Amino acid sequence: MKLFVEVNSNDSLQVLLESNASILVIGLKGFSGDRLYSVDFDDLESIIETIHHHHKQVCLLFPYIVLQTQFQEYSSRFTKIANMNIDFIACGDVGLGYFMRLNQTNAKLIYMNETMIANPFDAQAFLETGYDLITPAMDITYDKKLSLAQKMPSQALFQLCGTHLISTSKRPLLSAYYDVIETPNAPKHVKLREHNREQSYFGIEDDQGFHVFHEQLLVLDHPHFLQCDYGYLSSLFVPIEETLHWIHLIKTNEFTLENVAKSTTLSVYRGLEETDKGLEAGT
Repeated sequence: MKLFVEVNSNDSLQVLLESNASILVIGLKGFSGDRLYSVDFDDLESIIETIHHHHKQVCLLFPYIVLQTQFQEYSSRFTKIANMNIDFIACGDVGLGYFMRLNQTNAKLIYMNETMIANPFDAQAFLETGYDLITPAMDITYDKKLSLAQKMPSQALFQLCGTHLISTSKRPLLSAYYDVIETPNAPKHVKLREHNREQSYFGIEDDQGFHVFHEQLLVLDHPHFLQCDYGYLSSLFVPIEETLHWIHLIKTNEFTLENVAKSTTLSVYRGLEETDKGLEAGT
């Protein structure tokens, strides 16, 4: 299995260059918020060359929808990116992926949208129109994920372990809330909990909008997922040492929830400041 592993800082980049990760996932500044190590456009080719020098492949991830105004401003740079020596380009915006393909990219294209692909028919529609790999929706049932892994082991890319993103909104919801309650300069992260549920979530705002994460790590350790050609590790908020251990477990065929739990604090948000009771449902 080839492992996609997110890079979250320059320090983690240096560590992962010496790891058993197969493909390092980076972002482009202005398009990935705080989710990834974001590279300036002018430095992108140099970073790609460095990663290739360490005998690893590069995935440039655009995780969010690209606004029309952004596209108009950056279309010439997108055209140049399409002709760079990048191994994979992953897009949460379907149109950006098609743009890359039309501009002669040699990279393998990944449709990496957390909500769109719920079954093999959805997946096939994207595969037939230019994409090489797809990521199934995060919130489909476990059985449906298993079915996709069995039917498309070479084309379905599953997140095997790491931070569990639930949803993203382009709107700065947390800033808007703080404006309403007249609380300036408040933290850009908050613990969310509905009155009638014990389950907690975390909301984080950056320059790409407002993102909601599950408070527990996602771990998919069924053999069907591990027999796919590719796997993905999300290391956001996770110490790099723990990510390295996940890589080791997968490479040594010892990747199980039990083994992950031995070395990982499954609640990965312990460092974030919480409100007293979170935002109430409906606010």
